[in-house]
Amino acid sequence: SIPISNYISSENPVILIVEDNMDLQNYLKSILSDHYNLLFAENGLVGLKMALDTMPDLIISDVIMPELDGLAMVDELKANILSSHIPIIMLTAKVTLDDRLKGFSTGAIAYLTKPFEKEELLSILCSIFRDRKRVIEYYNKHQSLPSDQKQEDLFLMQLKSFIGNHLADEKFNIQFLSDHFKMDRSQLFRKLKALTGKSANQLILEERMKKAKS
Repeated sequence: SIPISNYISSENPVILIVEDNMDLQNYLKSILSDHYNLLFAENGLVGLKMALDTMPDLIISDVIMPELDGLAMVDELKANILSSHIPIIMLTAKVTLDDRLKGFSTGAIAYLTKPFEKEELLSILCSIFRDRKRVIEYYNKHQSLPSDQKQEDLFLMQLKSFIGNHLADEKFNIQFLSDHFKMDRSQLFRKLKALTGKSANQLILEERMKKAKS
């Protein structure tokens, strides 16, 4: 995968926009580019690859697209431990309850019907990033994730258990840890930062201190 630093350079959250309509791409750019780093993919297939390569903080995706539609892309992202934590907003022209429910059942966190108001999107983004902060604060207080983050908490428990079991191993380092979880170092870094606000090195140090205390 390609390190996120190859795409962006500032500390602003990274949003991947998966949308095949250039007018809507430009509209989203005009709304969001001042406060977010934006990446663009023209269909679900490209979006899936870019999401795994860059590990964005959030994805905004159209539902109906060529190659791979938005719902199928979300299914794949949510089933992959690399990307399962990434919040996803779906955009659609459809308005039926069944369509909305289908979007939520795939793992989308919010659903916007086109055309949408700028304020509506900004409000949803604000709420999602506020919730991410809450998850990190909860982790720092309890050393685990909230009950609505079971899949991610299980991943963290497995990761910390693996670290604890290998601290005495001379070969143990970040690369060894990344290889075990089938991630590259930048993917692991982005995922851990999103969930805990900490890097792999910081988590290893915490586990060392815990072991020293015991």
